[in-house]
Amino acid sequence: MLTGLPLCKNRVEKGTYFAALLALLALQTTPLSAASQRIVDSQGRDYFPPEISALTPECQYSWNKDPPKLIPLLSASYKSDVARNLRVARESSIVGKAQLAKYPEVVRFVWWHDMWSTVTIRVEMGPKKSRLTAKMASWFYNDYKRRLARTLTDDEVRQFTALLRETRLFDSRPDDCAIVLDGTNWFLETNGPKGYDFVERTSPGADKPAFIVGKFLFGLTGWKTGMLQYEIENARIDEDEE
Repeated sequence: MLTGLPLCKNRVEKGTYFAALLALLALQTTPLSAASQRIVDSQGRDYFPPEISALTPECQYSWNKDPPKLIPLLSASYKSDVARNLRVARESSIVGKAQLAKYPEVVRFVWWHDMWSTVTIRVEMGPKKSRLTAKMASWFYNDYKRRLARTLTDDEVRQFTALLRETRLFDSRPDDCAIVLDGTNWFLETNGPKGYDFVERTSPGADKPAFIVGKFLFGLTGWKTGMLQYEIENARIDEDEE
């Protein structure tokens, strides 16, 4: 019977480990408003406006169905993924935030892959000054790896706004029509004078607006390491149209 004691102890340790793991994963669950099942931040504010639930024709790989299949602009699972990564970075909703007089225009970039740390970069632009807030966080360990907050120079703001105009990032189709089995997620959202808008892409090519803008924002951090840096350095060029 004594030979069974180490095995019993091992089972207890494994059981404790898995219980702790499940508890940790439970902490990552995106909170929903009980009344309407809205996805909200830690202060109860919607991460996404109601119009995100609007239906749009599916991408071209739906084989020209007649009538075309209609899908949400953002699926429930994708919204949950975005919110989970925003919450681990302790990022609040920017929906309605553009009403603030100090920073009337906000652009935020969220990059993630389930195997690597999430990167969030937020630019808030105002009439007197603009600021950058960047974070690198692990959703699995629920902690920060890096954090940066600084005021942007006038030249940096001019370059960024010119880049948004040139790439017409938020004028493109919001969802990703590419079929990528396993890639990184690039989610860019904005709120300002024209209202809320977003673009989501999966491992965009180096010549695509989402990549160009995301690369510029990451460059503003001055960070030279991490998986996002690796992806930027090894990006492909796509030949198809955006």
